[in-house]
Amino acid sequence: MAGPPYSSIGCVSCRRRKVKCDLQKPECANCIKKGILCLGYDPNKNFLYHKLRPEITRHGTAKRPVCQLIWQLRPLSLPSNFNMCAEVRNQLFGAFMSRFFAPNKNVNGRDDSLYLLMAHFPTVAGESEVFDRSAMALVCSFLANDSNDRYLEHQGLEIYNSALNAMVCGLQHKSGVRIDMLYASILLHTRETLYSSDHALQCLFTHVKGGSALLKQHSHTDLDNIASSILKRQKWTIVSTKKIQIRSIPNFFPAYCILNTNYGSEEDWECLSKGRTASPLDEIFGLIADCASLQRDLAVSFCLLSPTRELAFQGLLQRCSELEKLQKDWCSRNNKDFFPSTNHESPEDDPESLRNLTLSPHEFGSLDIAKTYCLFWISSIVVKRVIYQIQKQLPGTPDPISILSSAREICRTVAFCMKPSTQMSVGHLALFGISQVSKGCIDCGHVEMFNWCQYIYSIIQSRGIGLAGRVSREDWAFWQLAENQTAFQSHINVNRASL
Repeated sequence: MAGPPYSSIGCVSCRRRKVKCDLQKPECANCIKKGILCLGYDPNKNFLYHKLRPEITRHGTAKRPVCQLIWQLRPLSLPSNFNMCAEVRNQLFGAFMSRFFAPNKNVNGRDDSLYLLMAHFPTVAGESEVFDRSAMALVCSFLANDSNDRYLEHQGLEIYNSALNAMVCGLQHKSGVRIDMLYASILLHTRETLYSSDHALQCLFTHVKGGSALLKQHSHTDLDNIASSILKRQKWTIVSTKKIQIRSIPNFFPAYCILNTNYGSEEDWECLSKGRTASPLDEIFGLIADCASLQRDLAVSFCLLSPTRELAFQGLLQRCSELEKLQKDWCSRNNKDFFPSTNHESPEDDPESLRNLTLSPHEFGSLDIAKTYCLFWISSIVVKRVIYQIQKQLPGTPDPISILSSAREICRTVAFCMKPSTQMSVGHLALFGISQVSKGCIDCGHVEMFNWCQYIYSIIQSRGIGLAGRVSREDWAFWQLAENQTAFQSHINVNRASL
């Protein structure tokens, strides 16, 4: 075949015919002259150039020369039974990067910490066994699900098992916790979000707890940009997984259909204060930790008897009031930096509009701002849901407007994040936010917004995050349970009125 540049920038037809292309656009003049249909130009055509170099084993002995990309630093540390050449591995990695992340060149590492970690992977390949295997396990598993390739899925599972063994060996080593172990735990629990089975869900929470333990033991001094970003991502993961309500995890109250999963101990939430800086995002992590404590105490209060339960409810309402003051203080100090760039009418100005589904997306200067804004309103809706649950147990009629107000802001932010050019860079964030909105809709009985959340679940699942389908089914089951309870209560009230 002709050498570059014809093999890389010529039209598809000329490359197939192995002739020189005149590079005329939109159609090649040579193809038109020959009466051949020009198939256009492929901007993603990458021609691989290789060189022969000896492969060095772990014991320092050299094997026969193998083909390798020139820019690749060293062979990956993969298990021996995964017998793929370097070209195939790099093709898999390139396919993963182009399919998994948002197709937007403007999305950078500041907006997507997972993209920053994976883009950094080729430069450190071979330096960490556990990191190498965790990265390739994620790559193979995602591509196998995307293309329904059973062979690749089997290979990905083997690499995943070897990554777990490498993690165990690393934890048993006297050198202590290394930052690459935290990187690996991030990739391992990200892989589990691709699946929706009970076993995958348990593994997801196990990896999150393992990452939390690594985060608490790791030194937070002298961190580079990628390490700081991954530490914040682990905090995001701790927050988001504890907000997903799953019936297979204990300690929840299905009768109310509103309580979140209390998976893990109180010590796990200490990670939210590790490596904390005087940044607005870390302030919100602190608020989220307080909200988690509030949710646990609410679950305990429901188990108490009167009048102790009423006193506990009053104490919780006081704590909710204090948290709302902290949230308003954060909002007043960061109103210019972390709020939408376009002016919009406050939802409290027209409470009746919250009954209708008018979700025009916000506009933000960057995804980083959108994520912070969404997390702020997630902390807000958690507090408002606690207040609403307590009001339902006390005399009077609870007002759901405050919940719908926060839910609407989250939905408008998610609508911005679900654009084709950004959605996979915030796929886990959208799942986190929508799961909270969906449970708020179950509390208030808002049908339109709940159906909208189910639609967003389906989009996220279609992009490869299978956990979205699991959470969607769980929320739908809770919705049906809430409807049955409402119908049963209405039937009782009618019978009482007829007596």
